[in-house]
Amino acid sequence: TGPAPAAARARAAAWSAGLALLRGEAADRPDARHQGLRLFAGAGDPAGQARAEWFLAYAGLDAGDTAAADDLLGRALAGFTAIGDEWGLAAVLVTRTKLAHIRGDLATLEADGRRAAALFARIGDRWGEQQATAWLGALAEMTGDQREAARLHTECLRLAEELGLWPEVAGSLAWLGWIALQEGDHERARDLCERGHRLAVEQGSRPLEVFTGMGLGFVARRAGLLEEADAHLRAVLALGGHDQQGEPGEDADEHPAPHLPMVLTELGVVAERRGDAAAALSYLRRALAPAVRLGAPRAQALALEGAAAALLCAGRPGDAARLLGAAGEVRRTAALPVGSAERQDIDRVAALLAEVLGEDGRAACIMAGAALTPAAAEPLLIHPPAAS
Repeated sequence: TGPAPAAARARAAAWSAGLALLRGEAADRPDARHQGLRLFAGAGDPAGQARAEWFLAYAGLDAGDTAAADDLLGRALAGFTAIGDEWGLAAVLVTRTKLAHIRGDLATLEADGRRAAALFARIGDRWGEQQATAWLGALAEMTGDQREAARLHTECLRLAEELGLWPEVAGSLAWLGWIALQEGDHERARDLCERGHRLAVEQGSRPLEVFTGMGLGFVARRAGLLEEADAHLRAVLALGGHDQQGEPGEDADEHPAPHLPMVLTELGVVAERRGDAAAALSYLRRALAPAVRLGAPRAQALALEGAAAALLCAGRPGDAARLLGAAGEVRRTAALPVGSAERQDIDRVAALLAEVLGEDGRAACIMAGAALTPAAAEPLLIHPPAAS
């Protein structure tokens, strides 16, 4: 027999809200997201409630409320443990890997990813294996092992195609495009991201339209196609409903989407390459605040590194070097290596700073900047600088 009417209504409400989130809808409607959970009160359905808690966390992570996801996953974990649901435990673990990736928590990303992969393999759930493999591939990319990242995401693509999981195919293509970008193969990166983007649009998956659109924007910028990059990145912002011209604070959501800091950073880099230091710093200030709010060290470092280039463009080499020092300390603390494509941007700025400040002057400013937290460095991103 099926669940009792009250439990059935609760399941339907929670899963309907979760499916809307997966489509990129209702991200700003917490009442809709949690109505189903409230309906579980007294419904006598602990298994249904735990799965609903997990699914709402899984579906809602792209909306940016990481604290809510943490809470839901903790409750789901307790529920699955109480009823001995091994699949549920694996599902919670694989979802926690995404949170760990956002936060640059490499130890949790690896531990939860490997444990989830082992559990799903034992159960024989190939969807779960595909999910766990994807986040282990993300771990490899984040730690600089591009060969292993490509191997794992190629395996994800194969699994997703075999299972007919077309949104996951789009995601795997975008990951492979990102890896090709890191390796400097712009043509392959563009092809993969374009294929992924077409599929994401066909599938009506707004989160994957965002992911693949980001890839297209990043590829265009690396290839020097600034107008094209700007168009792709602005389209990504529009998909998320973010203001594109406001000053920091005007679109500073309490729960920023995880992609927002990197998109704003890349728009700042585009503006800097055009020689518009003021616009670049505006974008980069808007990028740094949500990166700090999300606790995302990679996004923080990228925003600071982009701002260093913008400050150099603005004729403030000392402040630029200080931001490089602050970014380096963020990476050091989080044990995040610099990707090869990121290294090109940093080396360009560092070489110009050495010409302007001299080797010793650059080193002294970088050392001073290492003492700045990202939040403490934010005032340096004002242009023109505030009067002292």
